[in-house]
Amino acid sequence: METPENKLVEIPAAPQPPVKFQPVKFVHERSPQFTTYHADGGWGVVSGDGDIHLNFFSEYPKLATGVIHQVYPESGVYTGEYKMQGFPDPDYHVVMREFQCSVVLSVETAERLRGLIDSFIKIAKKQLDDQKARMEQKK
Repeated sequence: METPENKLVEIPAAPQPPVKFQPVKFVHERSPQFTTYHADGGWGVVSGDGDIHLNFFSEYPKLATGVIHQVYPESGVYTGEYKMQGFPDPDYHVVMREFQCSVVLSVETAERLRGLIDSFIKIAKKQLDDQKARMEQKK
């Protein structure tokens, strides 16, 4: 508010109650697009903006594109013989990498996830060690 002398006059604010911080509750739900993937590895890149792009893949040997089952011409009964079609390159052991999904992370999120994954690795290793010890005791 301005006075005739063009000076600002402060209007006192009403007293505010102190801020009360409450616990935060996170509610988890799965989106309709939610799915689970198995990952054998990942491939990624850091963008010019500093985001980490991770592409997760599963690996498996290259499959034949088809199989022809031989039958006896007289009876149509399967002979037990088959012929593979489109079999892999004879010069290489071909491994297919099927990229399942891509996840883009900020550096801060990647650091938090690294901590989470480190915790899970520690727990999983302990479980495996405990299982191995129990198996040794049974021998």
